[in-house]
Amino acid sequence: MPIRIEVHSQNAAAATAVLHGAASLGIGGLRGCTISRLYFVERDLTAAEIERLCAMLLVDPVTEEATWRTLEADNVDAVLEGHIVEVTYRPGVTDVAARELARGMAEIGLDGGEVVTGTRYVLEGDLEIAEVRRLARQLLSNETVQHYSLEPTHPQFGAEA
Repeated sequence: MPIRIEVHSQNAAAATAVLHGAASLGIGGLRGCTISRLYFVERDLTAAEIERLCAMLLVDPVTEEATWRTLEADNVDAVLEGHIVEVTYRPGVTDVAARELARGMAEIGLDGGEVVTGTRYVLEGDLEIAEVRRLARQLLSNETVQHYSLEPTHPQFGAEA
């Protein structure tokens, strides 16, 4: 079963940039933003292997923490307050971070198959769904090479361009 790993950090500069970007688009209801890196690993790994992967390649133990789960259909991702936007690369677009993670996994003896990366934004504030879509299109993603979802995304492993 494929694995979803989220790496959470306190990146105040990136969150502030999103707030300023929203203001420059005329969207004043955004009060806060939390940004996480997403990693999707195609093959099933044991809990110990995932912990090793996180410790050796994905997480700075001083400033970051990781959570993970399988991509089962009944896994529901609840956001208590705010809107989520998840951004990943379109099929066929080179995902350099994913390629390097797969290479790093091979170097530490893990075969995770294909890897896909992305970014998760949790937007807090009084926002209409149209404003969230506008932020996703104009600020959080580059629709030429990326796509966004307003719910947890599911990667398309092996998809062609």
